Amino acid sequence: MWLALAVGLALAAWKGWPPPAEAPTAPAPGPAPAPGLAAPVLLAEADEAAILALYPSAPVLLRLAGEREVFVLVFPDLAAQAATMNRVAALVEKAGFARDRLVTAEELAGAIAARGDTPATWYMAHDYSAADLARFFRLADATGQKLSVEEAWLQAQLAPLHASGRDFALLTLTAEAGGNDAVMRAAVLRHEVAHGRFFTRPAFAARVLALWREALTTVEREAFTAFLAREGYDTGNERLIANEAMAYLAFTPDPRLFKPETIGLAPDRAAALRLLYERALE
Repeated sequence: MWLALAVGLALAAWKGWPPPAEAPTAPAPGPAPAPGLAAPVLLAEADEAAILALYPSAPVLLRLAGEREVFVLVFPDLAAQAATMNRVAALVEKAGFARDRLVTAEELAGAIAARGDTPATWYMAHDYSAADLARFFRLADATGQKLSVEEAWLQAQLAPLHASGRDFALLTLTAEAGGNDAVMRAAVLRHEVAHGRFFTRPAFAARVLALWREALTTVEREAFTAFLAREGYDTGNERLIANEAMAYLAFTPDPRLFKPETIGLAPDRAAALRLLYERALE
């Protein structure tokens, strides 16, 4: 019943994005929603199955069941996600970008093209802490960098959470994932949920860092760091790399997204490390 109700509410509330001009916009503290974009439907709670059942035509914001401070923003497609989140990614975790200012749209487009990507294919999903997102918007304000329509819209949606002082995490997923099937989409969500727990459970994050430093051998860390460098991550950020190692090793069940042998891990060794990470959640 919950799933049918959730889907019904979400799709009834979104019959196109942007909404008709006469559609009411939910008020929010801070900046007004960007022109043409209304506030997303915020469902009180949804588990992973309910989130995966949503294929909205406009963004839907949900709180993950059992994880009070983890929120999932489901976009209708990769292009909408990219327009909203890619500059955050450049600031927070991608190698080759400044950490003290926002990259311009032109700079970002050039960097993405140089990698042989498009804005839509640059990321399959995103995950950020409240602090990451607050820094993005703070730097935009401090440097006079204008936000895009989509970024300003995101700022408006997150304003109530930032104002509350809550240490939340924002994850994203898309209704379409570049032609990927439902199995891969579920694996993407599971990977992102692991990051959400890292951002909002300090004890889990501490264990993940300890496992990175102590459970993985030097050779394994070097191999994983090389893999993440190829993926474009800032490998000088140990916390980021430890977080990604955890999510790939233990919470990415589709081999099309990650194979342990890619970094030289035999199946039994990968299984042993996976168990350590799973126990770290207990």
